[in-house]
Amino acid sequence: MAAAHRTARHGGFVSCGHRILVPVTFGRRSGVALALDWIRAAEAQLGASLSTLEEPRRKLYEARFACEVLVACRDRLLLRTGDPSSTDVGEWVTTADRWLRRIVELEGGLKDLAVDNLAAIAERATRKEEPAAAPSSGSLTAIIWEHVAEQCLLIRKALTDARAVTPGFRALTEAQDRETVIRVLTHAEHVLGPLRPDPLAESTHIRLHTINAAADNAIFPGLPTETKERVNAKLSGNTLMNFASFLSARWRLNDWTWGRMDAASALVDVVAERDGFGSTDLRDELELLRTDLVGVDPRLKALIGESLPEDDLCGDAVARLLKRWLQWNIVLQEVPLLMTLQAKSVDGNPLPDLDESAKSETFTQDDKDVLLTVGKESVADLLTRSSLRRTAMRLGLVAWRAVQPVGKLWAGAFAVLKPLVLPPILVGFLAPVPSMVAAALGWITLTVATDARFSWPGHLLVVLGAGVAAACALLRWWPKKNVRTTVLTLLRGLFTVGVAAGGAYLWLRFGAELTWLRPLVVMALTGVAVVTSLWSVTEAWRSLAIGMASGLFAGVVVGAVIWLSSEPLNGVVAALAMYGALAVETVLLTRWFPAARTASTPSAAVASQT
Repeated sequence: MAAAHRTARHGGFVSCGHRILVPVTFGRRSGVALALDWIRAAEAQLGASLSTLEEPRRKLYEARFACEVLVACRDRLLLRTGDPSSTDVGEWVTTADRWLRRIVELEGGLKDLAVDNLAAIAERATRKEEPAAAPSSGSLTAIIWEHVAEQCLLIRKALTDARAVTPGFRALTEAQDRETVIRVLTHAEHVLGPLRPDPLAESTHIRLHTINAAADNAIFPGLPTETKERVNAKLSGNTLMNFASFLSARWRLNDWTWGRMDAASALVDVVAERDGFGSTDLRDELELLRTDLVGVDPRLKALIGESLPEDDLCGDAVARLLKRWLQWNIVLQEVPLLMTLQAKSVDGNPLPDLDESAKSETFTQDDKDVLLTVGKESVADLLTRSSLRRTAMRLGLVAWRAVQPVGKLWAGAFAVLKPLVLPPILVGFLAPVPSMVAAALGWITLTVATDARFSWPGHLLVVLGAGVAAACALLRWWPKKNVRTTVLTLLRGLFTVGVAAGGAYLWLRFGAELTWLRPLVVMALTGVAVVTSLWSVTEAWRSLAIGMASGLFAGVVVGAVIWLSSEPLNGVVAALAMYGALAVETVLLTRWFPAARTASTPSAAVASQT
């Protein structure tokens, strides 16, 4: 009660000493919230709703709405009446409060919280002209307090009749008259008000339910039984620390579709558990539901089946049928677009005419298996697509800048290392077979420049680069572990070795005496090697331009050395010439990033990606 007296003395504010802290002029908001919490706590304990509580609940919602309107009106008046230079916040709020009281009096009071009356008050509070002089006394929200107290008494009676006891609401339960209820709510306001920054927000009973990618699927009964294998069969983006879906629109759509189906299944389980499907006789509902669903979409007949299940009540069968119906509709909405993306080999964002071409009318049950096809893909499979290789090339070039340490010394060291890292390793990872062929051409180039089957350190560097590309090829194809890919990998390796050995032999056998031809052959082989390695990781014109520039550099260096010395290059000079060609390639790659494919129209863009 002392708190109530202090509140009255300070014009509707909770005070600590002489300093005003918390305005409670519209503190009845917490009282409304407390009464609503009382109803929810009682119903949660009873496990059911009471019809006798419906009217008090409705009246409390009216009171809550009135509080919201009055607070909004007072806030608008604060903006109109406030003095920015004043430090007396209490007087500012009190003035706005008294103006609002005057507006309410001019509209004839709150009139039992009628909506039209509240609307008139709000309209007058937002006018530009100032209201008449405000009265110095009077309680604006006394009617709200009386309204809430009356509903609390009705709640108490309903709970007493139902013999429901709600822990935590003892004071309200024991209050037998309106004055006592108001006193309880006043004390609760001062205690709970600062603890509830938004008392008008709905207090909702929240339950958490898991959507799990390991869940079974009603229309894909052949999924693996082991949890990890089932998740891997569904999802494409659960690699690279679950960020792999950023690489492909097809992967994003695939994982999104599985997520929708798993969510539908989980929601049916929640409803079935809440409504007791397992203990309810639903045989008639099952047959009616089966007939209706097949009538809507005959394609569901094979998924649903013909006969009733063996269990007596059919509750579980109804849940399974609902899952199949929901998941089938999700498949109809999402999979036609996925099929179009798959057919057109599009991994970028879907384009408008793809959505238009993805129709579900001709969609068959077998078409849904495209989800399993996409789900089996790996990052290595994606890198067989030129658009993804270009994206990875751009990412690698940006990442090199990102990892470079600060300081001129480090910058110089990274600049020297860059030609030995980006073309051999990054391109070797993204395009291993072209990189192996490029390494074979580089071996021949060094043989032509030095007239030696093996020279140190150039040929050694070529072997290391070819080894990186071969290792990347093994990492890409070894997980498939089938005869075809194994044989193809071996044949590619043998072809590379054969090209290198055959080219070197032919030059040493027939061309070693053609000194004038040596620079031209070096130029041509270097250009072809660079174009071969870059062809699938950047645009054609970029690869040709970079190949021509690199080849020209190598040819000029070799020609200048031969002209000055009249001898083939030694191993060190040949290696430096090769390093210079790689440096030219690296500089031009950094200058001309592989660009994302664009087109002026969606159709042209689709054509460019097929």
